[in-house]
Amino acid sequence: MLRQRILTALVLLPLVIGIIFSPPAVFATTAAAALLVGAWEWARMAGLAGAAARTAYLLLAALVLAFLWGLRWQGAWTFLYGFLIGASGWWVGNGLWLAWLEHRAHLPPAHRLRDAGAGLLVVGAPYAALLVLHQGERLGPAWVLFLMLLLWTADTAAYFTGRALGRHRLALHISPGKTWEGVAGGLAGSALAGWLGAVWFGLAGSQRGWFIAVCLATAAWSVVGDLYESRIKRSAGMKDSGRLLPGHGGLMDRIDSLTAAAPAFVTGLWFMGRVA
Repeated sequence: MLRQRILTALVLLPLVIGIIFSPPAVFATTAAAALLVGAWEWARMAGLAGAAARTAYLLLAALVLAFLWGLRWQGAWTFLYGFLIGASGWWVGNGLWLAWLEHRAHLPPAHRLRDAGAGLLVVGAPYAALLVLHQGERLGPAWVLFLMLLLWTADTAAYFTGRALGRHRLALHISPGKTWEGVAGGLAGSALAGWLGAVWFGLAGSQRGWFIAVCLATAAWSVVGDLYESRIKRSAGMKDSGRLLPGHGGLMDRIDSLTAAAPAFVTGLWFMGRVA
């Protein structure tokens, strides 16, 4: 399984990098297409089993993304940043809720309206974040690439640290494979990536320290995104969101951490004055 995951990642990596450094319209369209695939998978996880219901949900998600794209092109920065700050706060609330569920050792059954509504924010917030990040300043594509590298580093460090040292389960009833040792390894990898990123972007002094803190927060948010999708899948009795990517499951299984991390990362950069 690990070998298959690595081969799939190696095939996708140059494609993702090419999309990141494509013209803004191409990037926005491709990002929307990927998130709509995720929305299609989410509809099934939320209990919308019929093709008609899932198609209607997909169209609704497309309208949400089109609305956000329109706001970006109109330069509605106040609304977009307010939306991203609110989304980041929503993810904090989800983290607390998941901790409560784990403490109770009980997962609620799937609830179509609740889970489907959450899915619109799950795909909408990262789309707004990526649009702002990619087109908000001269180094936009480089910032998007760094965000991806940060999440890949955190995920890889968490995986291997958890396998080597993992003893204490992070969320046994939500995602049994994750451990606190893995989270610590992921945060350590994120801190290193943040330091290297600060050097890359020419950040020094207090800005460097703040940037590393933003990277650590982003990694923490990514864990919540991962756990939240795991909760949705377990409530629906599913192991993977789909079978699109060999060795990885569905597309949502690959971008679940991004859904929470991207809004947090852009919000952090905004407070640092690094994006428009």
